[in-house]
Amino acid sequence: MADVDNVLVQQAIVSDVYNSINARFRDLTGMKPLKCYFKEDPSSKPKQLDVKKNTLDGIDFVPRNADQLMRDLEAATSGGEAAFLKGSTKPVDFQQHWTHSVSLMATKGIGYRETWRMVITDHDLRVSDARPSFLKGPEMDRQFSGYFGEAYKMNLKALHIGVGFGSTAESDMCNVHIDEMGIEMADVSGNISVTPNVSYHLFNELLLKSEIPGMPEWVKTHVNFHVLSPDMGYKRIGLSIDAVNRARVKRRIWAACGVKSCDNVDYSGFLSLDKLQTLDLWKKINPTINITGSHDLLGGSSWKNRHHH
Repeated sequence: MADVDNVLVQQAIVSDVYNSINARFRDLTGMKPLKCYFKEDPSSKPKQLDVKKNTLDGIDFVPRNADQLMRDLEAATSGGEAAFLKGSTKPVDFQQHWTHSVSLMATKGIGYRETWRMVITDHDLRVSDARPSFLKGPEMDRQFSGYFGEAYKMNLKALHIGVGFGSTAESDMCNVHIDEMGIEMADVSGNISVTPNVSYHLFNELLLKSEIPGMPEWVKTHVNFHVLSPDMGYKRIGLSIDAVNRARVKRRIWAACGVKSCDNVDYSGFLSLDKLQTLDLWKKINPTINITGSHDLLGGSSWKNRHHH
């Protein structure tokens, strides 16, 4: 297959959005570079290749060969397992996997979601074995120790592709993007299910960032609406803002309250300094600063006490 040399394609492949999505494609066995699926001359008609401003919106393109793209997606593997789950909103697909079909309601055409799998290791056993069994001293609290895992943070992002068919080959339109929170997971037996992350995906990625017209780009890239998300332990509702999101310094501020009541609103600030190019010591200790607390500015417990007396 001859390489694509169209000027519009050359402009597309140097963008950060293309490179981020293409890197995910290249991690999968059996997938070609994304540009190989673009139409040979996408500039012949408008919007035949449209690279968006962020990876959540992704790339719209007319495929060179839609059938070949679908064959490659269905044959792609990750770790020896199928990388994508195919589906649509057709009745037959609803009968096969109705929750997967529901998740594709906003997808145009045939949908492919990347499935993520838990990798089982003996890391936890090694931590336990590191403490001699004859010592009866206190153990590290599991929940507290989770704050030390930022450098080993699980990547829950997932590729999502929609292959749409028009009346002609030139009217076929595909979209490929990266969901910030993957919603489908395979168990050890290969059974695929939709996870509780679907609430975050629905309220944050679809409603807030995709369905509201004219949403500023800064909101799409810096603001996240958490509804029972894993970041909130699936038990709180909140909002996070990446006040600073640079290569060297990152600062995230969030506030959240419980589902049943907002007596006290928890807030937290996170500052990562691991990218500071100063002393080599910074890179080795991976320093972070966390500030947490709570307030009742929205009318919490102290407000109620004042009005009850």
